[in-house]
Amino acid sequence: FFIQKIKRPQVSRAVLAQSLSKPLVASRLAEVKKNREQSHLVVGYLSISIAAKERFDLRVLATLLGGQSGRLFRELRDKKGLCYTVAPTYFEGHKQPGFFAIYMACDPMKREQALAGIFEELNHLVKKPVSQSELVRAKEFLLGKQAMDLQLNSSVASAMSFNCLFELDPEEHWHLKENLSQVSASSIHKFARRI
Repeated sequence: FFIQKIKRPQVSRAVLAQSLSKPLVASRLAEVKKNREQSHLVVGYLSISIAAKERFDLRVLATLLGGQSGRLFRELRDKKGLCYTVAPTYFEGHKQPGFFAIYMACDPMKREQALAGIFEELNHLVKKPVSQSELVRAKEFLLGKQAMDLQLNSSVASAMSFNCLFELDPEEHWHLKENLSQVSASSIHKFARRI
């Protein structure tokens, strides 16, 4: 096997610690310009920790937005033709806020329209609760995905280890249906407005 070392830009720990210690009080724009045929956009927000009670709202919200039947793909790619791909992503922090973000790859000529489209879809979530049919579909998707994911003993062991490592109930993965039953259109609306 041939392993190639990749040179990564070096950032001093002091500079990194200083940038992480500054509170986020307003939106920031970071841009890297390269001579490429695509623009890659990420719109991100501070989110929640892995132990926050709203973590199931976050998971349902990401499911509502993601996938080929999700709001982002349907509206921004299929109907408006603004991008090649679009997807939500999130990371639940450990004892600190994580992030929630929307990633999009688009034609550089459509960059501004695409960015406006992302904000428009996010604003829909903030202004109006999701429909009951969307909510049911997202919950069913999460339950089905989990049923497939936990077919192997190693997957169950991994889930239990993860739960223990992050100080959650070791058997939380068996209570997904119960936890999702607590998620409502109004709780997602409230969560979306918060982040």
